[in-house]
Amino acid sequence: MFKSGHLHRALAAIGERPAFELNLNYHRDNDAQGHVGMQFALTGNVAGQPVDEAFFLLKDNAYNFAHEVSRVLKKYGMHPQQGPVMLFHDEYDLVFEDIRQQLGATGWAESVNLQEFE
Repeated sequence: MFKSGHLHRALAAIGERPAFELNLNYHRDNDAQGHVGMQFALTGNVAGQPVDEAFFLLKDNAYNFAHEVSRVLKKYGMHPQQGPVMLFHDEYDLVFEDIRQQLGATGWAESVNLQEFE
């Protein structure tokens, strides 16, 4: 279930995919240096293991949130192809658009700070 700033996903275990119930909350924020970006909090559980992870992505990298979610869930034994990003891709598209709106992104012509990728 998606609403601005929040995505909730839950599924029972099937085959090798563990059961999960996860909430992804996010909002526009600034890091300690004042750089604009998005603050994310991933909470819930995977196979009964509690998940409580937070991460900050700078504005020009915030759209890569699904990769970060998959990376975090891999630590809890969830294969990226079996996780909520691939299973509910349409709802992640809504999150992507919501992030664009929260960051005031107007198009693809915005500059990217390449030093952030070093």
